[in-house]
Amino acid sequence: MVLDTKLAVSWDEPLETTLAVLAAGLVTVEQLKEAAATRRRKRPVIGKLALKQGMMSMAQVFRVLEQQAFTGELFGEVAVSLGFLNEVDLFKLLQLQAALAPALVDVLVAQGAITAATRDELQVHIRQRLRVQRELAT
Repeated sequence: MVLDTKLAVSWDEPLETTLAVLAAGLVTVEQLKEAAATRRRKRPVIGKLALKQGMMSMAQVFRVLEQQAFTGELFGEVAVSLGFLNEVDLFKLLQLQAALAPALVDVLVAQGAITAATRDELQVHIRQRLRVQRELAT
């Protein structure tokens, strides 16, 4: 398994961004919903990540997709139930998926909801807040 340890986006970046932009009155809830939906559409799918990471074969991915079409379950849930992935591997893939999705602040910039300068200020604020949270947790 070859997981990238220098992942681009923290798993909690979308939450921290949401809190920051709403608290500052920079965007509307509708703009946030649109940005979140765009971010979800642009993230890589778990099956493709499992293939690239060598965790599943193409035949296994197709088997999961076939069952998923009938049950409506999430890809990862089906892959675990069929024994193709264990829960730890699924968690790693979900972390990778979140990290490879575009940052919410970048989506908001692309949509014109905030400026690049505002994004840069938000990112500094978010990094500081996360650093303080980590320090308090230790």
